Amino acid sequence: MFNARGFDIVVYLDSYECDKLTEICSKFEYIAKWAYCLHDKDKDKPHYHIMVQTYEPQDSTRIAKDFGVKESYVEKPRSKKKTHKYDDMLLYLIHRNAPEKYQYDVDDVTANFDYKTFIEKQENKEKKQNRKMEIVDLIKSGTIREYNLGEYVSAAEYVTYATAIKSAFAYREKVCVSAERNMQVIYITGDSGTGKTSLAKYFAEKRGFDYFVSSSSNDLFYGYGGQPCVILDDVRGSLMQFSDWLKLLDNNVNSTVKARYNNKNLSECKLMILTSVQSVDSFYRDIYDNDSENIVQLKRRCGVHVTVDTDCYYVKQWDKKHNCYSSEKCFKNRIFEEYVKNAAENMSALEILGIQDEEEYCRDRKFMDISEKDLEQIEMLFGVENGKKETD
Repeated sequence: MFNARGFDIVVYLDSYECDKLTEICSKFEYIAKWAYCLHDKDKDKPHYHIMVQTYEPQDSTRIAKDFGVKESYVEKPRSKKKTHKYDDMLLYLIHRNAPEKYQYDVDDVTANFDYKTFIEKQENKEKKQNRKMEIVDLIKSGTIREYNLGEYVSAAEYVTYATAIKSAFAYREKVCVSAERNMQVIYITGDSGTGKTSLAKYFAEKRGFDYFVSSSSNDLFYGYGGQPCVILDDVRGSLMQFSDWLKLLDNNVNSTVKARYNNKNLSECKLMILTSVQSVDSFYRDIYDNDSENIVQLKRRCGVHVTVDTDCYYVKQWDKKHNCYSSEKCFKNRIFEEYVKNAAENMSALEILGIQDEEEYCRDRKFMDISEKDLEQIEMLFGVENGKKETD
């Protein structure tokens, strides 16, 4: 004997008045819902499953007595879930939750409620659950990241699955933190206007990386969303302490980076590019004014060094064996040529201001229209009449 609110009653065609099932289910006032279905395509001999839900818990002995069956034919809900047990019982009527068994049609079910609508709602729940798990799996695999979330997840989906999405991102971060970092660093230096930032973006695009460009001196990583390339644009060594720079630029070890509001984890970053008007030596002196600290620690992290001018950019690579940069290789700075070309094609100042009428351009610098009344007052003030000053 057991107590429950949901019961699965099994009756066989050869030993039960199955034609009176509706009458039997309807006559007990303590039963809130009932539904039954003939299972005649299972391996067992043909039988009915009658699923009943009571208003209050009942014992199985009473259910067996009222339905005129042995108590062994009265079963508990099959679901192990604490909630929605009766829903799982109703799904079992057509084997919706037992795909290995024959799938019965919803029209085979007789119930005192709209069973078809119930199944439709369950299917919608399953679709939502499947979609949630699809999003979670895409986050775990690294396909979805914070910066491209909108490409895969609609606003409505985000509202619905926000908790799962945030948990998946947190899980992904923990997994990546425990892994070794494999990050390359490029240091680009040159005068202002030589195309350092454009060149950094070009390098990222050639690698097929989406990039995050930071130009904030207060919080370098504000808005970072897991892009595989980080461009620290126009940075100065004084923005962080020497030890923080070494942690940030470490090519092999993951570590969180200090941020203004929340520390950032850069485990997703595969390529970091620094652009600066400072040479790497000047950058180092800006960080640490102490000869005991070896600049080699900084240089070996910045494995590729690029110097840019308007004509060329010069590339050299860190030589681990000799602890120095290799000899330079020179490349034509076509990025700067493209920048100049695009600048020439930009809108003119008048177009930006929305000024199209040439009459608004005042070549004689007369910007003020004077009314007749104002003119009379001026003439009286300066003793001027008809444009001539009075003489003594």
